[in-house]
Amino acid sequence: MKRLVIYSTAIAMMIAWILVGFSQEHSPTDPRSQTEPTASTQSPSSTNEQLDTPEVPCLTPTEGTKAWGIPQFFWRNKHEFRVRFLDGEQVCQERVKQAIKAWSDAANIKFIYVTDGDSDIRISFKGKGHWSKVGTTARSVPRDRQTMNIQLTPQHPQNEFDRVARHEFGHALGLMHEHQHPHGQIQWNKPVVYAAYAQAPNFWDKQTVDEQVFATYEGPFTGTAPDPHSIMMYPIVRGWTTNGLTVGWNRELSDLDKQFIKQKYP
Repeated sequence: MKRLVIYSTAIAMMIAWILVGFSQEHSPTDPRSQTEPTASTQSPSSTNEQLDTPEVPCLTPTEGTKAWGIPQFFWRNKHEFRVRFLDGEQVCQERVKQAIKAWSDAANIKFIYVTDGDSDIRISFKGKGHWSKVGTTARSVPRDRQTMNIQLTPQHPQNEFDRVARHEFGHALGLMHEHQHPHGQIQWNKPVVYAAYAQAPNFWDKQTVDEQVFATYEGPFTGTAPDPHSIMMYPIVRGWTTNGLTVGWNRELSDLDKQFIKQKYP
Protein backbone atom coordinates (compact mmCIF):
# COMPACT_ATOMS: atom_id res chain seq x y z
CA MET A 1 0.00 0.00 0.00
CA LYS A 2 1.40 3.37 -0.92
CA ARG A 3 2.50 5.44 2.03
CA LEU A 4 0.93 8.81 2.45
CA VAL A 5 3.41 11.68 2.42
CA ILE A 6 2.70 14.50 4.86
CA TYR A 7 2.88 18.04 3.56
CA SER A 8 2.18 21.31 5.35
CA THR A 9 -0.94 22.30 3.45
CA ALA A 10 -4.24 20.65 2.73
CA ILE A 11 -5.34 21.70 -0.74
CA ALA A 12 -8.27 20.59 -2.83
CA MET A 13 -8.74 20.39 -6.56
CA MET A 14 -12.09 21.13 -8.20
CA ILE A 15 -14.29 18.24 -9.19
CA ALA A 16 -17.65 19.78 -9.76
CA TRP A 17 -18.08 17.55 -12.76
CA ILE A 18 -18.79 14.63 -10.44
CA LEU A 19 -21.93 16.33 -9.30
CA VAL A 20 -23.18 16.70 -12.82
CA GLY A 21 -23.11 12.98 -13.47
CA PHE A 22 -24.40 11.92 -10.10
CA SER A 23 -26.47 14.88 -8.98
CA GLN A 24 -29.58 12.87 -8.14
CA GLU A 25 -27.74 10.69 -5.69
CA HIS A 26 -25.17 13.06 -4.26
CA SER A 27 -25.81 16.59 -5.39
CA PRO A 28 -26.87 18.37 -2.22
CA THR A 29 -24.09 17.63 0.24
CA ASP A 30 -20.67 18.54 -0.89
CA PRO A 31 -18.41 19.59 2.06
CA ARG A 32 -16.10 21.91 0.38
CA SER A 33 -16.57 23.41 -2.96
CA GLN A 34 -13.07 23.02 -4.27
CA THR A 35 -11.16 21.36 -1.68
CA GLU A 36 -11.83 17.71 -2.28
CA PRO A 37 -14.05 15.43 -4.20
CA THR A 38 -16.61 17.64 -2.77
CA ALA A 39 -19.71 17.00 -0.88
CA SER A 40 -22.23 19.66 -1.49
CA THR A 41 -25.65 20.69 -0.44
CA GLN A 42 -26.91 22.17 -3.61
CA SER A 43 -27.19 21.96 -7.35
CA PRO A 44 -24.31 20.80 -9.56
CA SER A 45 -23.69 24.26 -10.92
CA SER A 46 -22.84 25.63 -7.50
CA THR A 47 -20.74 22.78 -6.18
CA ASN A 48 -17.26 23.33 -7.54
CA GLU A 49 -15.05 21.47 -5.12
CA GLN A 50 -11.59 20.13 -5.02
CA LEU A 51 -9.39 17.43 -3.68
CA ASP A 52 -6.45 17.95 -1.43
CA THR A 53 -3.34 18.11 -3.53
CA PRO A 54 -0.14 16.39 -2.46
CA GLU A 55 0.34 18.81 0.32
CA VAL A 56 -1.33 17.40 3.35
CA PRO A 57 -2.79 14.16 4.56
CA CYS A 58 -6.03 14.64 6.42
CA LEU A 59 -6.49 11.64 8.61
CA THR A 60 -7.18 10.75 12.15
CA PRO A 61 -6.06 7.89 14.35
CA THR A 62 -8.24 5.27 15.92
CA GLU A 63 -8.28 5.69 19.63
CA GLY A 64 -11.75 6.10 20.98
CA THR A 65 -14.13 7.44 18.42
CA LYS A 66 -13.96 8.72 14.89
CA ALA A 67 -11.85 11.43 13.31
CA TRP A 68 -8.11 11.51 13.43
CA GLY A 69 -4.95 13.56 13.14
CA ILE A 70 -1.19 13.63 13.55
CA PRO A 71 -0.44 14.27 17.26
CA GLN A 72 1.97 17.15 16.74
CA PHE A 73 -0.46 19.01 14.49
CA PHE A 74 -3.02 19.61 17.23
CA TRP A 75 -2.77 22.84 19.21
CA ARG A 76 -1.88 21.91 22.78
CA ASN A 77 -3.28 23.83 25.72
CA LYS A 78 -4.93 26.25 23.34
CA HIS A 79 -8.63 27.06 23.14
CA GLU A 80 -8.79 30.56 21.71
CA PHE A 81 -7.96 31.05 18.04
CA ARG A 82 -7.46 34.47 16.54
CA VAL A 83 -8.98 34.52 13.05
CA ARG A 84 -8.25 37.22 10.50
CA PHE A 85 -9.90 37.74 7.12
CA LEU A 86 -7.35 39.15 4.69
CA ASP A 87 -10.00 40.04 2.13
CA GLY A 88 -13.49 39.06 1.05
CA GLU A 89 -16.89 40.69 1.15
CA GLN A 90 -18.63 41.07 4.50
CA VAL A 91 -21.35 38.58 3.55
CA CYS A 92 -18.75 35.88 2.86
CA GLN A 93 -16.99 36.54 6.14
CA GLU A 94 -20.26 36.32 8.06
CA ARG A 95 -21.19 33.04 6.38
CA VAL A 96 -17.85 31.55 7.36
CA LYS A 97 -18.36 32.70 10.94
CA GLN A 98 -21.81 31.12 10.99
CA ALA A 99 -20.51 27.85 9.57
CA ILE A 100 -17.61 27.33 11.96
CA LYS A 101 -19.76 27.78 15.04
CA ALA A 102 -20.30 24.05 14.65
CA TRP A 103 -16.73 23.52 15.90
CA SER A 104 -16.93 25.96 18.80
CA ASP A 105 -20.28 24.46 19.82
CA ALA A 106 -18.76 20.97 19.86
CA ALA A 107 -15.65 21.65 21.97
CA ASN A 108 -13.87 24.16 24.19
CA ILE A 109 -12.93 26.34 21.24
CA LYS A 110 -13.39 30.07 20.82
CA PHE A 111 -12.79 31.99 17.60
CA ILE A 112 -11.77 35.60 18.12
CA TYR A 113 -11.94 37.80 15.02
CA VAL A 114 -9.24 40.40 14.55
CA THR A 115 -8.43 42.86 11.78
CA ASP A 116 -4.69 43.24 12.46
CA GLY A 117 -1.96 42.04 14.77
CA ASP A 118 -1.18 38.43 15.62
CA SER A 119 -3.51 35.72 14.33
CA ASP A 120 -3.56 31.94 14.18
CA ILE A 121 -5.77 31.47 11.11
CA ARG A 122 -5.72 33.88 8.17
CA ILE A 123 -8.33 33.48 5.45
CA SER A 124 -8.40 34.69 1.87
CA PHE A 125 -11.16 34.26 -0.71
CA LYS A 126 -8.95 35.18 -3.66
CA GLY A 127 -6.84 32.08 -4.19
CA LYS A 128 -7.65 29.01 -6.25
CA GLY A 129 -9.60 26.23 -4.59
CA HIS A 130 -10.25 25.44 -0.93
CA TRP A 131 -7.29 24.55 1.26
CA SER A 132 -5.86 25.02 4.71
CA LYS A 133 -2.67 24.52 6.64
CA VAL A 134 -3.07 21.63 9.06
CA GLY A 135 -3.09 22.61 12.71
CA THR A 136 0.17 23.95 14.11
CA THR A 137 1.89 23.94 10.71
CA ALA A 138 0.24 27.35 10.28
CA ARG A 139 2.84 28.74 12.65
CA SER A 140 5.44 28.53 9.89
CA VAL A 141 3.49 30.89 7.62
CA PRO A 142 4.56 34.58 7.60
CA ARG A 143 2.12 36.73 9.55
CA ASP A 144 1.00 38.62 6.47
CA ARG A 145 0.25 35.46 4.46
CA GLN A 146 -2.91 33.36 4.41
CA THR A 147 -3.13 29.96 6.09
CA MET A 148 -6.46 29.08 4.46
CA ASN A 149 -8.26 29.73 1.19
CA ILE A 150 -11.99 29.51 0.59
CA GLN A 151 -12.97 30.07 -3.03
CA LEU A 152 -16.59 31.05 -2.48
CA THR A 153 -18.52 34.21 -3.33
CA PRO A 154 -21.71 35.95 -2.15
CA GLN A 155 -23.55 33.95 -4.81
CA HIS A 156 -22.94 30.73 -2.87
CA PRO A 157 -25.59 29.91 -0.23
CA GLN A 158 -24.94 29.29 3.45
CA ASN A 159 -24.98 25.52 3.09
CA GLU A 160 -22.08 25.71 0.66
CA PHE A 161 -20.12 27.76 3.16
CA ASP A 162 -21.07 25.21 5.81
CA ARG A 163 -19.51 22.30 3.99
CA VAL A 164 -16.39 24.14 2.85
CA ALA A 165 -15.57 26.21 5.94
CA ARG A 166 -16.26 23.37 8.37
CA HIS A 167 -13.98 21.05 6.46
CA GLU A 168 -11.15 23.58 6.17
CA PHE A 169 -11.40 24.58 9.82
CA GLY A 170 -11.23 20.89 10.66
CA HIS A 171 -7.80 20.96 9.01
CA ALA A 172 -6.90 24.17 10.84
CA LEU A 173 -7.68 22.42 14.14
CA GLY A 174 -5.45 19.47 13.19
CA LEU A 175 -7.75 16.96 11.49
CA MET A 176 -6.81 14.95 8.43
CA HIS A 177 -8.80 13.51 5.51
CA GLU A 178 -10.99 10.62 6.53
CA HIS A 179 -10.67 8.64 3.30
CA GLN A 180 -6.92 8.34 4.03
CA HIS A 181 -7.48 6.98 7.51
CA PRO A 182 -4.83 4.38 8.43
CA HIS A 183 -7.59 1.86 9.13
CA GLY A 184 -9.91 2.86 6.32
CA GLN A 185 -9.28 -0.14 4.02
CA ILE A 186 -11.43 1.29 1.24
CA GLN A 187 -11.70 -1.16 -1.66
CA TRP A 188 -11.09 1.27 -4.50
CA ASN A 189 -11.94 0.50 -8.10
CA LYS A 190 -8.73 2.17 -9.16
CA PRO A 191 -9.13 2.19 -12.96
CA VAL A 192 -12.47 3.98 -12.63
CA VAL A 193 -11.12 6.51 -10.13
CA TYR A 194 -8.02 7.18 -12.24
CA ALA A 195 -10.22 7.82 -15.27
CA ALA A 196 -12.53 10.13 -13.32
CA TYR A 197 -9.78 12.34 -11.95
CA ALA A 198 -7.97 12.44 -15.29
CA GLN A 199 -10.86 14.47 -16.71
CA ALA A 200 -11.48 18.20 -16.47
CA PRO A 201 -11.19 20.19 -14.34
CA ASN A 202 -8.64 18.14 -12.38
CA PHE A 203 -6.50 16.48 -15.07
CA TRP A 204 -4.71 14.48 -12.38
CA ASP A 205 -2.09 11.91 -13.34
CA LYS A 206 -1.95 8.53 -11.61
CA GLN A 207 0.73 9.61 -9.15
CA THR A 208 -1.40 12.49 -7.90
CA VAL A 209 -4.44 10.23 -7.47
CA ASP A 210 -2.27 7.70 -5.64
CA GLU A 211 -1.04 10.38 -3.24
CA GLN A 212 -4.28 12.27 -2.72
CA VAL A 213 -6.90 9.54 -2.84
CA PHE A 214 -5.50 6.03 -2.40
CA ALA A 215 -2.59 6.60 -0.03
CA THR A 216 -3.20 5.94 3.65
CA TYR A 217 -1.15 7.35 6.49
CA GLU A 218 1.52 5.16 8.08
CA GLY A 219 2.78 6.57 11.31
CA PRO A 220 1.76 7.71 14.79
CA PHE A 221 -1.73 9.16 14.84
CA THR A 222 -4.55 9.79 17.23
CA GLY A 223 -8.18 9.29 16.40
CA THR A 224 -11.09 6.92 16.06
CA ALA A 225 -12.38 4.27 13.72
CA PRO A 226 -13.04 5.37 10.12
CA ASP A 227 -16.19 7.47 9.87
CA PRO A 228 -17.92 7.82 6.47
CA HIS A 229 -20.11 10.59 7.91
CA SER A 230 -17.18 12.78 8.95
CA ILE A 231 -16.97 16.34 7.66
CA MET A 232 -13.40 15.40 6.71
CA MET A 233 -14.50 12.59 4.36
CA TYR A 234 -14.31 12.85 0.57
CA PRO A 235 -17.42 11.71 -1.26
CA ILE A 236 -17.20 8.34 -2.95
CA VAL A 237 -19.31 8.04 -6.06
CA ARG A 238 -21.09 4.85 -7.09
CA GLY A 239 -18.68 2.64 -9.02
CA TRP A 240 -15.55 3.98 -7.34
CA THR A 241 -15.26 0.96 -5.02
CA THR A 242 -15.41 -2.76 -5.72
CA ASN A 243 -17.74 -3.52 -2.82
CA GLY A 244 -20.43 -0.94 -3.54
CA LEU A 245 -19.36 1.55 -0.86
CA THR A 246 -20.57 5.09 -1.53
CA VAL A 247 -20.32 8.26 0.54
CA GLY A 248 -22.46 11.32 0.02
CA TRP A 249 -21.60 14.98 0.33
CA ASN A 250 -21.06 15.54 4.06
CA ARG A 251 -21.60 19.09 5.31
CA GLU A 252 -22.35 18.57 9.02
CA LEU A 253 -20.00 17.46 11.78
CA SER A 254 -20.74 13.82 12.54
CA ASP A 255 -21.31 12.62 16.10
CA LEU A 256 -17.82 11.12 16.07
CA ASP A 257 -16.32 14.36 14.78
CA LYS A 258 -17.85 16.12 17.78
CA GLN A 259 -16.70 13.46 20.25
CA PHE A 260 -13.14 13.48 18.95
CA ILE A 261 -12.69 17.24 18.75
CA LYS A 262 -14.01 17.52 22.32
CA GLN A 263 -11.31 15.09 23.41
CA LYS A 264 -8.60 17.16 21.72
CA TYR A 265 -9.94 20.50 22.99
CA PRO A 266 -11.65 19.64 26.32
